[in-house]
Amino acid sequence: MDLSKDKLKPIVSDAIFNHTKLGSPYRPKSLSQLRLLLAQYLKQVDGNGNTRLNPETRVVVDEIFWDLFREGEITISSETETDHSMENFKPHSEAKTKLVEGN
Repeated sequence: MDLSKDKLKPIVSDAIFNHTKLGSPYRPKSLSQLRLLLAQYLKQVDGNGNTRLNPETRVVVDEIFWDLFREGEITISSETETDHSMENFKPHSEAKTKLVEGN
């Protein structure tokens, strides 16, 4: 599978906004969960035995993640009052509206 940024971006977006399209019952809430979901999906699609993203793909996934953050599609989310890490995220409320409306 071609793992260029152009090919990976729709897969990353599906993982965040439409996780069931990738066969997952849950929406990833952290960057590490996103990476795991993508690795599992790519394993199914490619039929390879890798359950982790290779270093090059991981870099591209991280770039896409931060691009979506900069574009306002996702936002940082604290699971608890004491969680101040940048690891947890959620779709931005306006991004959800855009998806529902089909924009």
